[in-house]
Amino acid sequence: MPRLNLLGWLSVGYISIFGTMFAYLLYLKSLNYLLPATTGMLSSFEPLTATFLSIILLHTAFGLPEMLGGAMILATAFLQALPVHKVKKVTNIKKAVH
Repeated sequence: MPRLNLLGWLSVGYISIFGTMFAYLLYLKSLNYLLPATTGMLSSFEPLTATFLSIILLHTAFGLPEMLGGAMILATAFLQALPVHKVKKVTNIKKAVH
């Protein structure tokens, strides 16, 4: 296991606090203002946004596997946006038959 210097440990702390804990806190706070389904749909775009930013800022290669992954992310977001029809529960069988 490689040893970390002070800058390495500060980087780990920064990622832990801002990239994980702070982001999760903001996600939980957003549930006060948005529906859980909306926040779930928006969070599915996070990997796609990270991929696009890595391509633009870090010049990461973008090939067929990345395209397929992006298509799956978009498909997931569209499936989450579809309306859900609730089935009514029949409580009295005599009423349902007549």
